[in-house]
Amino acid sequence: MRISDRYEFIYFAIPRSGSTSIRTMLDEYSNIHSVHVTKGELFHHIFPNELIRKYDKEKVERYKKFVVMRRPDDRLLSLYFHHIKMLPNSIVSRTKRLSLFSYVLFIVLYCIRKKRLMASAFNFIDSAPGVDAVFFLESPILSLQIASYLGIPEKKVPHLNAIHRAGGRLECLNRKVASLIFRKDCLLWRAASKNGFNPVMIKESGE
Repeated sequence: MRISDRYEFIYFAIPRSGSTSIRTMLDEYSNIHSVHVTKGELFHHIFPNELIRKYDKEKVERYKKFVVMRRPDDRLLSLYFHHIKMLPNSIVSRTKRLSLFSYVLFIVLYCIRKKRLMASAFNFIDSAPGVDAVFFLESPILSLQIASYLGIPEKKVPHLNAIHRAGGRLECLNRKVASLIFRKDCLLWRAASKNGFNPVMIKESGE
């Protein structure tokens, strides 16, 4: 999450959707920077309805609010690899040999326990006061789109976290699971992909 009083915007960070890169891009234009959830109230993946209770209500309602969404199956796969990265090395070596088993275990256990990281884009879009615009990580001109919307100089989005690919049966299973877990996200992403990943304007800021 990033807040700028000068440019009057709030960026809400959907987990595993390029949020580290977007936060870095916006750092120099923001005066309020989020922290890890264990270190403060204004944490990285805070929802709009949570921020409005913890920050200036008038600003949250008035400022331009936006999210950056990622292809849902890529996002779910990123969550899986993030989960693997957190495991002890001895478990990781075994996990790589049992990728399908470890993936199913991840879905059953991790997805239930880590509800914040598994939040749908619509947990942000529909969380009052909601957001005004949705951008897409896959857009080839994402930095220009965001800069034009916020009225800031364009600054390239740094790709700080690599995009993982699984391949084979795991990739196929992941697509099917993502279509179930992130059903509405998949519909929105597919529509955007057919429209050249132009930003989706949910509402006019300030309404």
